[in-house]
Amino acid sequence: MAVNYSVAPRKIRLLKDENGNVSFNTSADKAEVRFYAYPQVGSVMTFEQFAEHVVSHDSKYHKGDVLAVVVEVMRCLKEQLLNGKRVQLSDLGVFSLKLSGPGAPSMTDFNTQTNITTIEVRWTPGKNFRDLRHDEDLVLNQVLTKEEDAEIKKAKKAASPSVKGESPSGDNVPGGTTTDNSQQTTDNGQNPSGGNPSGGQQATDNGQQPGGDDGLI
Repeated sequence: MAVNYSVAPRKIRLLKDENGNVSFNTSADKAEVRFYAYPQVGSVMTFEQFAEHVVSHDSKYHKGDVLAVVVEVMRCLKEQLLNGKRVQLSDLGVFSLKLSGPGAPSMTDFNTQTNITTIEVRWTPGKNFRDLRHDEDLVLNQVLTKEEDAEIKKAKKAASPSVKGESPSGDNVPGGTTTDNSQQTTDNGQNPSGGNPSGGQQATDNGQQPGGDDGLI
């Protein structure tokens, strides 16, 4: 398993002093940047794919069992959160509610409809999910940013424009490139059976970007 990441610059907007106090960067050199790592996700695993993965670990449960249990856990978790509970799911962590909205000028002016606009679920990770940096299974793999990947693809496309060509059978082949799978011809250009040479297949280019990831988001 591996975590793909890319490195990109970011302007320094906040500063922290030796006492841990945070303030805005008001210095003349506001353009100063630092380079940070950002995770790059190639694809999203669906609920069903995750259930299949759980079963693949020599689980005694079937895929349908895993799906049913997770759905029931989510239903009961929501029920208990709306009942005012904080729910701890072992090392997965603690789930609770967070109320957000604009403040009221006074207690008498506070209104539930206007001053509580969103109710979100807050997840506080347990010890197994709090910091995965030192997990023994972690592998970090640096890849291109999506901007760098797009620039390389653009440059390669500009350097190798498509050229219309024809295959030995007369069909147009993008790029004009074919594999040579035709039969040996006689001196007059005919193959032994008297037909036109055929069987050529279009070559494909499945090469990946150097150091890149086609599934960057």
